[in-house]
Amino acid sequence: MTAAFARPFRLIQRNGVALDGVQFPNGRAIVLDDPDWGLGTAARTVDLLLAHSYHGARIEWPDEARPDPDTDLRERIQSAIEGYPVALWTPENLTARVMRVVEAAAPPAPPQEVAHG
Repeated sequence: MTAAFARPFRLIQRNGVALDGVQFPNGRAIVLDDPDWGLGTAARTVDLLLAHSYHGARIEWPDEARPDPDTDLRERIQSAIEGYPVALWTPENLTARVMRVVEAAAPPAPPQEVAHG
């Protein structure tokens, strides 16, 4: 029997800041809050991590399908809002949902060249 590997993910906070994380085969999850200092947050599950430490954040898995770039942006934004409870419609919540769609549609930025002196 082959041991399962840990599964990486990206935790996108409500403010848009992305943090790297990993889910282990036993379900436990760790997010690197401050990679420079080696600080992180751990929980028994990804759901508990979101519920108790990063309320309002979302998880992106590397194997999730990305939106088809040929799909009309207006249709993707409409689908992001459809089914979202009206009671939760605040400017911040709706903006966050629309920004996720817009960010997913944006082409990646080209790498920046660093001048060495």
